[in-house]
Amino acid sequence: MKCLSFSAILLAVLSLSCNKSHNTGSAYYIKATIDGVSKNFSGNVFATTVSNVQTNAVNINGLFSSSDGEGFNLAINSHAANVYITPGIYDDTSSVYTIALTYAPSATSTLYASGNLTSDSAAHNGVTIVNHLKVAISAVTSTGITGSFSGDIFLNGNAASDKKTVTEGTFFAKFQ
Repeated sequence: MKCLSFSAILLAVLSLSCNKSHNTGSAYYIKATIDGVSKNFSGNVFATTVSNVQTNAVNINGLFSSSDGEGFNLAINSHAANVYITPGIYDDTSSVYTIALTYAPSATSTLYASGNLTSDSAAHNGVTIVNHLKVAISAVTSTGITGSFSGDIFLNGNAASDKKTVTEGTFFAKFQ
């Protein structure tokens, strides 16, 4: 089920990111270091929101390389209609929010992911996660969202699998 949800998120990211109407220009960006390799993208970066009687959610999407499909999705979801995504720290051990980071090295490769599902599964199976996923939202306005992120991501979201470490992650994304 976890692999399916991570795959669904990536498919949504890639299909939306390939649409030229989402090319928001160089003012918006996603930057991160993944296993020591710097990633910097300033096109096809956007954020979306969902707000209804059951949840409030923000998804930040980016495509690092349109030639090979390298990209990611960062999602933050509240579990209550009256709990909003505001500036603050969000981590993968929260019971109030669910966060997830999905990274695809290419459109045809397997996924690396982490978040509450990975953290909960790891704890249940006695696997220690050294660098839990953390997202710091510094500003949310009517037009965009800025913040930072870091943590370990795992092959198919399985903490017992191959790991990549994400550091120095920052973003500024325009709401669509």
